[in-house]
Amino acid sequence: MRHYEIVFMVHPDQSEQVPGMIERYSAAITGAEGKIHRLEDWGPPSAGLPDQQTAQSALRSDER
Repeated sequence: MRHYEIVFMVHPDQSEQVPGMIERYSAAITGAEGKIHRLEDWGPPSAGLPDQQTAQSALRSDER
C-alpha cells in the first residue's frame, strides 16, 4: 500500500474555512477507499514569518 503525506496552507483570512476543507479532503480520500492514519491541525505559525507570508497549516498522513 502506498503512503502519502498531504500538507496544505491557508491564508489567515480563510481560517474559518479550514474545518470544511479538512472534511472535504477527508471525504474524498475515504470515498476512494483510502485510510487516514493521522490528522494534525498545526494552526497559525507561532512566529518567524513576515506578514506577507502568514498561513495556517494542516498535515494529514494517508494510505492508499
